[in-house]
Amino acid sequence: MSFATGQLKAGVYVLRLTTATGSTAQRVVRR
Repeated sequence: MSFATGQLKAGVYVLRLTTATGSTAQRVVRR
């Protein structure tokens, strides 16, 4: 169970990173 929860947390962390970088990239492109 701990491994599964760790994987989920890692997935959420990666998703947050991708969304953050995507938003910043969009902002730079808009500018």
